[in-house]
Amino acid sequence: MDFMNCNTFFLNNFNKKNKQVAGIDLGTTYSAISTVINNKVKIIPDQNGNLLLPSIVCYKKDKPIVGWNAVNKFKSNDIINTINSAKRLLGYSLSDINQNKIFFPYIFKKNKYNKIIIKTNYGFVTPEIVLGDILKSLKNRFLDFCGKILKDVVITVPAYFNNKQRQQVKNSAYLANLNVLRLLNEPTAAALAYGFKENKKHKIILVYDLGGGTFDVSILRISNGVFEVLSTGGNNKLGGDDFDEQIANFIIKKSNINVTHYPHLKYHLLKLSSDIKFQLTHNYFAKINFLNWKGTITRKEFEELIYSLIYKTILICDKTIKEANLSIKNIDDIIMVGGSTYVPLVIKLVSDFFNKNLLNYINPEKSVVIGAGIQAEILSGNKNIQKSVLLLDVVPLSLGIETVGGFVEKIINKNTNIPFSKTQEFTTLHDNQKSIFINIIQGEREFVKDCFSLGRFSLNNLPLKRAGQVRISVTFTIDVNCMLIVTAEEQSKNLKNKIKIDIFNNLNKLNVDKIIKESKKHLSSDLYDKLINDYKIKSEKIINILDSALSSDSNLLDKKELSDLIKFKNLLKKSLEEKDINNIEFSISKLEQKSDSFFKQRLNNSIKSYFSKDKI
Repeated sequence: MDFMNCNTFFLNNFNKKNKQVAGIDLGTTYSAISTVINNKVKIIPDQNGNLLLPSIVCYKKDKPIVGWNAVNKFKSNDIINTINSAKRLLGYSLSDINQNKIFFPYIFKKNKYNKIIIKTNYGFVTPEIVLGDILKSLKNRFLDFCGKILKDVVITVPAYFNNKQRQQVKNSAYLANLNVLRLLNEPTAAALAYGFKENKKHKIILVYDLGGGTFDVSILRISNGVFEVLSTGGNNKLGGDDFDEQIANFIIKKSNINVTHYPHLKYHLLKLSSDIKFQLTHNYFAKINFLNWKGTITRKEFEELIYSLIYKTILICDKTIKEANLSIKNIDDIIMVGGSTYVPLVIKLVSDFFNKNLLNYINPEKSVVIGAGIQAEILSGNKNIQKSVLLLDVVPLSLGIETVGGFVEKIINKNTNIPFSKTQEFTTLHDNQKSIFINIIQGEREFVKDCFSLGRFSLNNLPLKRAGQVRISVTFTIDVNCMLIVTAEEQSKNLKNKIKIDIFNNLNKLNVDKIIKESKKHLSSDLYDKLINDYKIKSEKIINILDSALSSDSNLLDKKELSDLIKFKNLLKKSLEEKDINNIEFSISKLEQKSDSFFKQRLNNSIKSYFSKDKI
């Protein structure tokens, strides 16, 4: 069909829909938009029939030019005004770019909020503005093709995008006047695309997603239409752009040409490197012609340059499999996603590691947008798709609350399936305590100081009782849209308070992978410190009770009994200072043993006194 006939066919069916929704793959290199019609996903083309939109914007003085027009109208003197790979700049500050020596040809500055801004003829733009213009272009494509204004969308993001990056994607959508129904992890979207037609099969799949700027891996269980995410991993600073940079550095080293202070040369070098990468995907060598230097690079040389980068993705796959409590033999299918998976060495290393055939019968650059369209349709209320597909995501980092001593009581563990709900009971620390403060914590470490606070709230006007007698139920509930609702409740006075948090928008600025590595690195020391802290709380309680009893009833003890109690109390204090667990346990045991008869005698005297008063 040509464009007009296809459009007419689409509109006849599309107009029957109650709500206009779409799925968007906002990619580093290419972007795309899709929607569902008659339970089939349609990737929406432009007027020339192109399904993919280059994620590139040329900022002229009058208006931005997006996509193919930006590529076709590009001129050499517009290099610094033509922004591509903007997605890779999300979450970065100017110091990040300078410290990591990221290979971009643009003129970067920072604004008063310490955000990256890029100088162009159009004015200063941020990565969010660039992505917003790409989203506007996709929105206009939807309008041209469907004849209706698009409002609600699902946008895919790398699974390991942190809070800052996810929020910036939402900001870009806001600039395009789009309402984000959900940010969907790219590997999960790809799994939906592959599993939609064959979701009655029981299988465990691994999605290997290597795009232009990021790498993600997700493991899902598909069973009778239920897509259950078991674990996720990745690196949001590793992708095909890094392959280009390796080639660029190879050329710089061979040619001895310095491009550091020449944005035009940087751009041409990166563009040349990308073209060479494409050539080496299909050929065994490529010719290089850069300025006045000519040379060649073989596929073997290219593979030596990128081997360590691909090997990193293999290690991440292995770790993610173990986090799902699985082994390689448990994986049924490997789905290859992202344009960088065309590179022969990627295919070879992944195939050798898993010793399985790789699934790529859906174009690796289109599977994500297909899955996004399916998820958008599910959220729009399409009962037919809702009945056939259920998506269960996972919690990216553990969630809990702060407890005494600055420790984290984990309530929902990392990789717990969503939706999920759990209630845990807590109590007061002091007599007649009027309030309790709930500090919601995200992270893998045992100490609050090593994790991240998502929000705080309090429960006030508690019943005035002794420490430990007030019961507060704290419930953590995560719905299908990854919204966390934390509720604290005290039933005797019908007290209740709660807070609502988007957990994916509150991932820390640091890479999640780094957070998990740190938690494993400090696991032993953290657990030791937590054990010491637990003993400290228990010991202080024992000492306080003993001191209170001795201040009023020491006359019930003879000199040796009193001396023993004081001796072991002081030993306990010293052991706590020295963090000597063996002596702490020994001292507690001796104090409990030596004070047993003393406390029994106090109890008997108290009972006698009570009945004596009653008779009077």
